[in-house]
Amino acid sequence: MRSPSYPASSLALIALFAVGSNALCLGSCADWGFVAMAAVTNLGTTSVTGKCGVSPAGSLPPLGLTCSGGKILNTPVSAQCLADCGKAYTSGMAKPITATIAGALGGQTLTPGVYDLTTPAGTISAGTTLTLNLPAGSTDTSAQFIIKMASTFTIGNAGKVVLGPGVQACNVYFLVGSSATIADDVVLKGNVLALASITVGKRLNQVGFLCAQNGGISFDSDVITNPCCQCPNAT
Repeated sequence: MRSPSYPASSLALIALFAVGSNALCLGSCADWGFVAMAAVTNLGTTSVTGKCGVSPAGSLPPLGLTCSGGKILNTPVSAQCLADCGKAYTSGMAKPITATIAGALGGQTLTPGVYDLTTPAGTISAGTTLTLNLPAGSTDTSAQFIIKMASTFTIGNAGKVVLGPGVQACNVYFLVGSSATIADDVVLKGNVLALASITVGKRLNQVGFLCAQNGGISFDSDVITNPCCQCPNAT
């Protein structure tokens, strides 16, 4: 049964306690740009600030993909990152929700909390923006935003996820029950943990981490920057 829907602002104190006291972290993936179970492909030139890897039997493109932290191909290190991604995903999906919101995320403004969608799929339509803010007067830079969706996550052309003052991209989690599709010219602040695969269009500008737990990732001339910050009381 879903919890009733309430305005996000009225849940700020509850949300900060519920999330901050039992925060998600990416474990060994904290300095990674992406990890996938299956093959990663790339068109054009894609630049990743952080480590890149696959496990247990995937592949990485030999050309066009640069990773400042190195490419880690089917080793215990990449296996550990994939496992830590799975742990964060499972832990996040199990967290009690603090609000139920519409699956059309574009145009919404949210404060920290654990959110469930009224539809299985989450969308940020082309040209729309999801804004994530701290409550008025808050300076809690460890506050987290966890958005859970049962099936797909789609961001249309020029869709955006933007952060207000004090919000850190490493504390934003989109937990996707199947696959994520990110179109062209998207600006994305936060981590996408998909149970299946991730398809990325052209010119993604992301601060965050991508994880495809049971599939691959495709890139096309994108820029991924891992924010590499730590969160307290990790699970």
